[in-house]
Amino acid sequence: MYNCFMKKKKTLHLDGKKRVTLGKLISKETTFFEVEKRADGILVFYPKSELSQDEIWVYKNKSAYKALKLGLKDLKKGLVTKIEPEFWDGNKEIINDFKYTKEFLQKLEPIISKNDSQKLNKIKTTLEKIAENKIEKTTLQNIKTDDNSDIYQAKTEDKFNIFWTEKNDFKVIINLIKNT
Repeated sequence: MYNCFMKKKKTLHLDGKKRVTLGKLISKETTFFEVEKRADGILVFYPKSELSQDEIWVYKNKSAYKALKLGLKDLKKGLVTKIEPEFWDGNKEIINDFKYTKEFLQKLEPIISKNDSQKLNKIKTTLEKIAENKIEKTTLQNIKTDDNSDIYQAKTEDKFNIFWTEKNDFKVIINLIKNT
């Protein structure tokens, strides 16, 4: 049967419970399917997404997705550290309960080296709001940490997104990614 809309054709075999694995045939933002059973018995699957626009941009922006995965890789390897309170000018003690991935610190470094105090202050303010749970955040639906913990995302005032997770009694800042 010829279908002018078909871009990929692949034979999928059912397992013992009549299931198939779609794998790379579906996009990363697909979270469920609407299924239509036609009169002739053909099943048509329509991919759908429950993801918010705040999460979809991560999947559509390849460099953002890669950066988030690098931060998660650091977390998995235990490449996390605290920052001395003096770095944040002793502003909020609560920020001291954070740990930061190597990837986050690498993203922060150019901002520091350019001495961009305005950006740094906006990041610091966002971190303070995260620490106090006084920020609008998005919970990523399709990406979790290695131990299946939630990942959260919040925006700074200057188009950066901060991603973090919660481990025991502290928050781990996974990465800082510019939303372009």
